[in-house]
Order: sequence, then C-alpha cells, then structure tokens
Amino acid sequence: MPPETPFDLKFTSREVTAWGGLALLKRMLDGMGFKEAVQSWDLPQPGANRGYPWSNSLSK
Repeated sequence: MPPETPFDLKFTSREVTAWGGLALLKRMLDGMGFKEAVQSWDLPQPGANRGYPWSNSLSK
C-alpha cells in the first residue's frame, strides 16, 4: 500500500460533521494493522443469528 499524502491539522471556524474525526481513526487503525490483529483473535465465528465475519465489519 503506498504511503498516503500527509495533511495538516488546524483549527477552523467552518462546521464539520460529528463523524469528521473517523478518517483520522481509520488511518491510525490501518497503520497499526488492526484488521489483521482482529483476524488473529479467537472471536465467535458467524453462524445462526450471528451475521457476517468480524473482518467484514472492518473493510473499506
């Protein structure tokens, strides 16, 4: 995966959504290899009434 372009953080008077900080959280989790770590944990596998694998929740 190519390195992402750095960006500046600064204060502004513009309004942002309540979800605006999630982009930073995702970038941090991707950098830590969080998705790969979750896949190595012994979490319950999907079955009746359990839906999708945990790793699907972390895609994109």
